[in-house]
Amino acid sequence: MPKGVYIRTKQVWNKGLTKKDSKILKKQGEKHSKRMKGRKGNRKSIDAMRNINKGNKRTKKIRENISKGKKGIKFLAKHKENIAKSMTGEKNPNWLGGITPEYSSRFNKNIWKNIRKLVLQRDNYICQKCRVKQKNLDVHHKKPWRFSKNDNSDNLISLCRKCHRKEDSRLQKIHKILIAKKKKEGRKIVPEYIDFAERYQSLKVEEK
Repeated sequence: MPKGVYIRTKQVWNKGLTKKDSKILKKQGEKHSKRMKGRKGNRKSIDAMRNINKGNKRTKKIRENISKGKKGIKFLAKHKENIAKSMTGEKNPNWLGGITPEYSSRFNKNIWKNIRKLVLQRDNYICQKCRVKQKNLDVHHKKPWRFSKNDNSDNLISLCRKCHRKEDSRLQKIHKILIAKKKKEGRKIVPEYIDFAERYQSLKVEEK
């Protein structure tokens, strides 16, 4: 067939139709579903389909259309739970054999999420340092969790991101002071052994 620009003279009969609108499309879909049931693609074709768009950047218009298409879609609680289960542990594509530290992994668990919510509600979503009110607050451990393992409400406080960074910076300085002191005393430094949780509040470190 010679190359060139061809103008369509007739409109495609199934343009804009769905299975709900057309019995023909519905039958074709059912036949295709039966024919493909139980079939598994070979590894080569699966990889080719996965990598078909690799390296291709979507245009702004395409991204906007995808965003519009997903807008307003709400998943049921059961559906969300099933998605979470299907992506947990070894089922997750980013699984590296369970090397995530306990300190980091605990923040994704429902127990911590519930504790965090209760603390924010108790403090009325107000930063306990600068008194700013906002929904996007952090929950800070007064005595660091990695030493105290304490998630009780009296050890938790609501802080804005700025105040949280300042407090963490202050605690890191104090931590260095304690380690230096132990080195000077010639004592063995084991993170669990440092009585940081009990002693850090008595030390004063100037904030810059």
